[in-house]
Amino acid sequence: MENKQNISGGSFSERPNMGQKDLLRRIQELSFAKLEVELFLDTHPKSRAALTYLDRLRADLSAAMKAYRDRGGELTTDDVQGESWRWVETPFPWEND
Repeated sequence: MENKQNISGGSFSERPNMGQKDLLRRIQELSFAKLEVELFLDTHPKSRAALTYLDRLRADLSAAMKAYRDRGGELTTDDVQGESWRWVETPFPWEND
């Protein structure tokens, strides 16, 4: 029998005045929550609530990462585009104020 648990959390919605630092913080929060749910699913693989929550976290994380990138932020080396390797020329995401 599946363990019914209340798993809550708000979905990502970007505020117009949300800065890069706030977006990065939200990405970190969503990434942490996603990892925790994945670990929970290792021991509760049939939890519908956890699977539903994981789907929402994936969508929210994807949206937050897109918003960060759309503002010119590079989260990983995969985000570097152009004719030069800017990754080492700009502050790393955690160094932005």
